[in-house]
Amino acid sequence: ANYENNDGYYLNPESNVPDDGLYSAGVSMSLAKGFLAKERMATLKQSKLYKDISLNKQSLVVNEVLYNAVEAYFNWLKNYQEYKVYNDYQNNA
Repeated sequence: ANYENNDGYYLNPESNVPDDGLYSAGVSMSLAKGFLAKERMATLKQSKLYKDISLNKQSLVVNEVLYNAVEAYFNWLKNYQEYKVYNDYQNNA
């Protein structure tokens, strides 16, 4: 809503309004605002998803390294136990 009342000695004649003032009402909105906001929201959601994906990939790599380390340890333990058994056989022989 708007009310405009212009008067004065040095007023430009183009700016004259009726004696009781000029009333106006209206609605203004930006048509592209929704599109830009949606694009920003989509970019934000996409970046959050990329962050989650990278964290999950990092966890996957860490789990793979731990799995390989545990597997190597148990292979070593099995071979060491076999070595001890054969060493005991040799000592007993």
